[in-house]
Amino acid sequence: MDLNQFRDVDLVIDKANDSFIQRQFVSQGDYKGRTLTVQITNNGVIGEVPGLTLNLRWQNQASGLTDLSALTLIDRANSIYRIEYPQHMMTPGTVVASIQILQNGRSTFTKQFELTVQKLMGEAVGIVGKAEFSALVQALAENNQFKSDVENVQMEKVDKNGVGQVKMSNLAQEIKDAITGGSVAIVGEDAITDINVVNNSLPPSKLSDSVDYLTVAEIVDGKYMQSVTDDGDIIFTETAFYWLAKLDLKQLGYLLITKSNLQHGLSLVLTDSQNKSLAYWSHSFDGGLFNYAWIQDYGDYYQINVDLLNQTYPNVKKIYVEFRIEDQETAFIRGIKSEDLTMHEWGAGQSFDKLRNVPNRIADIYDLKNESTSKITYNNSIPRFNSSTGMPEFVSASNRSVFEFELTKRGLIRFPIYSLPDQQFILVADSEGKVIKNYDSTYARGENIVSWLLKTEEYFEITIDDLSTMYPSAEKIYLVVWNKSVDGFYIGAYDAFSVEEVFPAITLSAAQQGAAELITLSEYPIVEGKTGYVYLDNINLNGNYYTDNDLYVAQTDHNDVIAGGYPIQMGDKDILVPVIRKKQNEVLESIKIVCKSVRLDAGSGQTKKAQLIGESTTEAQAYRTAVAERFSTDVMSIEMGGTRGSGNTKHEGRSGWTTEHFMSSESYNGATNSFYNPSTKKFDYSYYLAKFNIDIPDIVLLNFGINDANQGISPEQTINNLYTIMGQIRVKNPNVKFGIGLTSNLCRIENVAYRTESRRNNILKTVKALITEFDNRKSEGIYLNPMYLNIDPIWDMRFEEQPLSIYQTRTELYCTDGTHPADSTGYQKTADTTYFTIKSMFA
Repeated sequence: MDLNQFRDVDLVIDKANDSFIQRQFVSQGDYKGRTLTVQITNNGVIGEVPGLTLNLRWQNQASGLTDLSALTLIDRANSIYRIEYPQHMMTPGTVVASIQILQNGRSTFTKQFELTVQKLMGEAVGIVGKAEFSALVQALAENNQFKSDVENVQMEKVDKNGVGQVKMSNLAQEIKDAITGGSVAIVGEDAITDINVVNNSLPPSKLSDSVDYLTVAEIVDGKYMQSVTDDGDIIFTETAFYWLAKLDLKQLGYLLITKSNLQHGLSLVLTDSQNKSLAYWSHSFDGGLFNYAWIQDYGDYYQINVDLLNQTYPNVKKIYVEFRIEDQETAFIRGIKSEDLTMHEWGAGQSFDKLRNVPNRIADIYDLKNESTSKITYNNSIPRFNSSTGMPEFVSASNRSVFEFELTKRGLIRFPIYSLPDQQFILVADSEGKVIKNYDSTYARGENIVSWLLKTEEYFEITIDDLSTMYPSAEKIYLVVWNKSVDGFYIGAYDAFSVEEVFPAITLSAAQQGAAELITLSEYPIVEGKTGYVYLDNINLNGNYYTDNDLYVAQTDHNDVIAGGYPIQMGDKDILVPVIRKKQNEVLESIKIVCKSVRLDAGSGQTKKAQLIGESTTEAQAYRTAVAERFSTDVMSIEMGGTRGSGNTKHEGRSGWTTEHFMSSESYNGATNSFYNPSTKKFDYSYYLAKFNIDIPDIVLLNFGINDANQGISPEQTINNLYTIMGQIRVKNPNVKFGIGLTSNLCRIENVAYRTESRRNNILKTVKALITEFDNRKSEGIYLNPMYLNIDPIWDMRFEEQPLSIYQTRTELYCTDGTHPADSTGYQKTADTTYFTIKSMFA
């Protein structure tokens, strides 16, 4: 074998549709010289594979462009192909791609992989070196016909004199590197060992217990499920636009079905042993409009709990799923045994953050309708309960149904807002289902309130600790719901289950168990002559400064901590603030906050166009007015632009919005999305500039974190969405400077603090993730705006003073808004850090 046959090859394709690819990174300016080189082997044998054509199918997520670009055959004898990355592919952002393999009239696509085009912020970064690939795509060439193949890999013992039994998979990685020159990772049968896989990089669909059911399903091309007769027969018609997968249902586990590929007509049909329809759904399935207990929407895919499906439809035997033909290479139906398999590949000592994006009980949001003990009684209501037996009395009702679920041991439970005109709303019951206390429809309408039940504009929220304190024997809830609210209804549990409860075999480190951690960034900019603050509670993840009494600023020549805040009067020299966690004279943790002096004359004589994009803390008039006031007396000026607000405080803030709403919502919470392109149904900055005649900004402030953290948006998704926004803006102005807001946190005043502990931690986790991703990137035009450091979580929030009793003149603080800073104090301080951050951009 000539080793030169492998040199400078990026991908060796040896096995179809069974792959995982690490991201490659491409620089925007590298399209002329950067290439992707692919080698095709025939069942592991290097040589000419005749009659092949290879194409790179790609879609740039930022620009929306899609193309099929041909690879050039450069070595026929060894079947090596190459493509230079097309120029129009190189808009900064994520590119989703796959390799199309054509032979003898048959087309096969490899599974998708991602290319990340780096933004040109400072020096461009090229493609990741070839030796850094941790896994590569593969395709099967068997009898020169490409087809899917799934094999069960088994451990085999090599005989003492086992000639021919030693395979590439048996070799150590250093030997593989020596054989290949380190320039190619060869993936054939059983060729990847654990050293090749980045920790936590594999999603559940790549674990050994996961099965690609499309390889065992009956695939019917050119068939369209048009309708279902009254007798349960499926009516099919011929079509060139769809294909159908018929799958025998197993009796255990979950099915994951890709979401975006489903056709918009009849999408899913359940049938019995005679292929008679038991139930079917049209395009509402594709649109995510229903949410039964047995099926959940997880963004990119639906998860079907087969056990719950069998309980709902005991005679179900098959599932028919209709897909669009243009998405054939990306569609999947993947089966997993149980939620346990999402854990078993990750051992103690590794991060469990990935599990927050996996459908199981310890996800950030878990729907209690998934629990086997949860049930719904359709077309029933509960007008009363029997005072003798304690049991609720169910009666027929054409417009209502009753959800019944067990309470979790901790955390929060949320369900959508609705109101009832009469009868019962919530009944709290014990383990036997006997009612402890009933709450009628006046509580649903907000006319009466109870301490453990919060009503917001979007959802009701139950705080388990408060409910358990009031009713120690409470273990179950009956919930009467409008039938019109049943479809899409959820019972979301937040921080309700611990890892140890769900996976008792796993031993976690202290950090993984939620031990307290101090969160800060590399530099805190403060303009000379101005004052900033460090509030210790705001950097304390999984801790409480006011009750734990374990945080201190180490002895310095500066000020003392006042009400939890350490003031920094900035001069022309940097100031170091050392913070320690100490118990019983033992220092458990220490950090140093570098307060960076920013010259007062920074940006002198310059006027910069600024744009503020964010949530309600950006929409707040007090904040934007305060920012404008800071620059009205400064040597530097800014002009705020946007479609909302007026004068020099225009903006793009929207109350209640997450980054996801900006990505794909036309409107939400009473506000329209100015960035929404109705043609692409996505965030489109070019469309926005053209439609509203907005000036291209020099500075963009992005302030998200409160809503994302507490509406189920993972930190990873928040960061991805920010990259999408930044990438499109930087196309318009390569020199734009971004200020990433590290948002203020929630109020610590007693009447709301007990409700907000988990949400405070969620927000601080997002702040931590933003720091990890964007810190120390000033050379790329990215700056952090540390608002979270500067806000007193008590005295800078919204409150009023109330007498302790009718006989007392002494008062206590009563928080009136647990989320938003006060206009006269808190928003003044977030404006301060915004002013400091903008000045630092031009220091």
